[in-house]
Amino acid sequence: IVRTGNAPSGSYTICVYVEDQNGRQLGQDCMQQNVAISQPPVLIAPSNNEILKSGMNPTFIWMQPAPSTPGTIYTLRLVEVFGEQSPIDAMMKNSSVIEQKDLRNTSMQYPPSARKLEVGKRYAWQVSITVDGQRSQSTESSKSEVWTFTYVCVPTMDKVVAPVVVPI
Repeated sequence: IVRTGNAPSGSYTICVYVEDQNGRQLGQDCMQQNVAISQPPVLIAPSNNEILKSGMNPTFIWMQPAPSTPGTIYTLRLVEVFGEQSPIDAMMKNSSVIEQKDLRNTSMQYPPSARKLEVGKRYAWQVSITVDGQRSQSTESSKSEVWTFTYVCVPTMDKVVAPVVVPI
C-alpha cells in the first residue's frame, strides 16, 4: 500500500475495533470491500494517425487490460478533432460523434446507423473500462490512450480510358 497507494486486487474484509484505555473492546464493525486494480485498455486499430478510406465503417479493436477482471465492461467514445486542437483536448471538450456503452467485447464495428463520418475530418477515439458497474479506483487508469485517424476520400476509376494516338 505504501508503494502503490492501493491494496492489491482482491476481496477484503475491513474491520474497525474500538477499545477503551484498559484494552476492553467497546465495539466493532466490519465491511466487505472489493478492490480491482487494472491497467487501461490498449488500443490496436485503427492505429494512431491512420488514414482510413471513405465508404468503409471502421472496426475499433483494443486489448483487454491486465490482469483480466471478470465483469469488465467497455465504453468507446469517438469525437471530432477541430483544427489544431490536440486529441486529448478534443476528447475532454468536444461532444461525442458516438459513445457506445456496455460493450462486453474488445472490438466494435462503427454502427451503420450512426452519424456518417465526414471526408477530410480527423477523429479521436478512446476506450474506458468499468468493472461491475464501477470505474477503476483511479479514473485515469480506466482510460486508454487517445488515438486519431483521418477519414479520406479515395477516388474511384469507373472507366479506364486508354490514350488515343492519332498518326500525323
